[in-house]
Amino acid sequence: EPQLLSSDPPVLTLENFVQPDEVDALLEHAEGRFERSTASGGRKGDEFVPLTSEIRTSHTTWCNTPGCLGDERVKRLMARMEAVTRVPTNNSEFIQLLRYEACAHPRAKECQFYRRHHDTVPEMVRMQPGPRVYTMFLYLSDVEEGGGTKFDLGFTITPKKGRAVLWPATKNDEPFVSDDRTYHEALPVTKGTKYAANFWLHQYDFRGPNTHGCDLGQRVKRPEWALSSYVPSEEEGQEGLDDDGEAKIEL
Repeated sequence: EPQLLSSDPPVLTLENFVQPDEVDALLEHAEGRFERSTASGGRKGDEFVPLTSEIRTSHTTWCNTPGCLGDERVKRLMARMEAVTRVPTNNSEFIQLLRYEACAHPRAKECQFYRRHHDTVPEMVRMQPGPRVYTMFLYLSDVEEGGGTKFDLGFTITPKKGRAVLWPATKNDEPFVSDDRTYHEALPVTKGTKYAANFWLHQYDFRGPNTHGCDLGQRVKRPEWALSSYVPSEEEGQEGLDDDGEAKIEL
């Protein structure tokens, strides 16, 4: 049963969303592959620059291998996420898996956390997939102490194995504009280990161009009305599209 923690912007939790065998599958495919997490360092030329940052000290890997992507348990989970969000799986990034290990107390030097941040990447507004519009966050373990997800909206969500949290990254009436009300942070774990996963959903197809080796950083010509809440006429709606109805690439 979904629980609505905030109606505007909508933030909701879904208990037992990730089934035990699906948790097992994700952790099995992550085993031995975790590396220090990075944050976006912006762009350099045609590429994003991953940045090791003191604001994000967890460990990360991705469900982007044939074994993980082809696992029936993972495919079942992804189908469920598509059904709930009504966003096609192809619009999602590969599932990012996370591990946060414990520290003695919240101010300890060895603590692992992700300080206050937002999930939008501004540069992606004019890229092929468009901006991230939703985050679905999955808890893959219980945590004995700490490790909550704290929102600027005034509440903290406690990790619980199988629980999912869904929130928007952009505004409902301006889907290319970041909704700054959903800033949040991952608090340090002080007892136990936190396993979790990010499922980021974009405005347009992410996996198609990625799978075919396209440059996701290539700028797309989007008409100005597409970046606002304006509803275009049929003629205006064709602006920025080629003969096949696809977004024109800026050369």
